[in-house]
Amino acid sequence: MPNVHLVPSDTEIAVNNVFVIGKNYIVDPARRAAQRERPLVISMKPTGAVITPPARIELPEFSGCVHFEIELVLLVGARASKVSEADALGFIAGCGVGLDLTAHDLHQEAQTKGLPWTACKGFDTAAPLSEFIDLQEIKDPQRVDFSLKVNGKTRQSGSSADMIFSFAQMVSGVSHVCTLHPGDVIFTGTPAGAGPLHSGDLLDLDCNGRVKARFEVA
Repeated sequence: MPNVHLVPSDTEIAVNNVFVIGKNYIVDPARRAAQRERPLVISMKPTGAVITPPARIELPEFSGCVHFEIELVLLVGARASKVSEADALGFIAGCGVGLDLTAHDLHQEAQTKGLPWTACKGFDTAAPLSEFIDLQEIKDPQRVDFSLKVNGKTRQSGSSADMIFSFAQMVSGVSHVCTLHPGDVIFTGTPAGAGPLHSGDLLDLDCNGRVKARFEVA
């Protein structure tokens, strides 16, 4: 299994299951609040899709249009089954940033035909991850900022303040579907600005100015 690091302790943790939350960003507060009654949109990626620097992103041969989607990512630190929202933050070891790479052309076809998303989001190298900041080092989990530059130009930026579902709501919600285990990671959704990748692109990820990661597209 791939490993990630928790800072500042530099603890090494093996990644287990990879969960992906979809449709989780709305900037307008009124529209955001109106969406909180719907269930979480949850999908998964295989653990083998995870890479960390200096590994390179490999574009799959079966897709002609892979999109980048930067996301805050939560690292689970303890077994969690049907936990309450009030207790959920205690099960998060850290917060980092990653890319939910998506074969956009296949994804559109799958959505139209009602097909599974596994091939769209689960190909090799489809889950690049940074290091993780110990959650105890983050003053306000609902004010975590993150950004993505592609070839030096900012393409996406966001804040956990703009999420429909909070960190605690996501951890609690997933734990009511299936038990979470140490090393599980949860991609928390992407803000506006996702776009296509090309061979040779350089992607610079930043989470709260505390952890950074660079990936090159092969």
